[in-house]
Amino acid sequence: MPILVSMLSCPQSRSRLDAALTIERAARVPYQVLQAPGWAECSAMAECRGPHLLVFDPYGSAGLSLDEARLFHTAFPSIVLLPYGDFQRRPARDVLLLATELDVRGVVTLNADDHPTSLRLILAEVQAATVVGRVLAALEEATPPDLVPLLRLVLQRAHAPLCPDEVAHAVHRHSKTVRDHLRAAGFPPLNKLIVWARLFHAAVLMHDRGRSLESVALALQFPSPSAVHNQFVRYAGDAVRRAVQQHGLDPLVNAFVDRIRRHDWELTETKQAGAAVAA
Repeated sequence: MPILVSMLSCPQSRSRLDAALTIERAARVPYQVLQAPGWAECSAMAECRGPHLLVFDPYGSAGLSLDEARLFHTAFPSIVLLPYGDFQRRPARDVLLLATELDVRGVVTLNADDHPTSLRLILAEVQAATVVGRVLAALEEATPPDLVPLLRLVLQRAHAPLCPDEVAHAVHRHSKTVRDHLRAAGFPPLNKLIVWARLFHAAVLMHDRGRSLESVALALQFPSPSAVHNQFVRYAGDAVRRAVQQHGLDPLVNAFVDRIRRHDWELTETKQAGAAVAA
């Protein structure tokens, strides 16, 4: 499920965010919500939990406060920032500053567009910039429409270990039906699709300046940093792993699309064993 950090001091804002998330849960998008009292706590959560979205009030007692937010965004650019504050009483240039300094994709204005239904729509829109939205957009042409809900669910839940039977149950399909649909589309079996989805999350986190490989392993509940490294090598190959370290998500998505085209989901050691036998 998507992980959201809330850093809101206003009780009214917190209440309306909770109401919007309740609607999302009814629509089967169960955000996991973490509360943070300040930027230091946000940074600690970013390192150990890998949240996808931070909702925060950008205003302090002296007005718009950007310094700590800017430092956070520089260290963890993978986390989408959603400012939620009283913009009606502030200069219009504040929104421009947030867009240019923090790359925000939208804002929530207190007492204007924070009705739970409206706020829920804003949450859905900004989620397009998270790893889930980015991968879904990149794989849009290669994904049959009937597989989109399954792929979205796998991506939403794959920041933690995930069981194939759990996925099949969640999309109300028999595991054999899921297997057949994935095979017909050129996708990997569900157990391998889950690993690829976890690697998509890892690729995004690895591109954050404020993270070590140990932090990536901790956030995604891999047993060790070497486990992250080994999964990349086994599933995507060492060349892709090195490209991911330099460029982030895109090389891994390109490798996945190429595998769909070739219907090739063998692991690296399987290919090496086959080459050794042939020699």
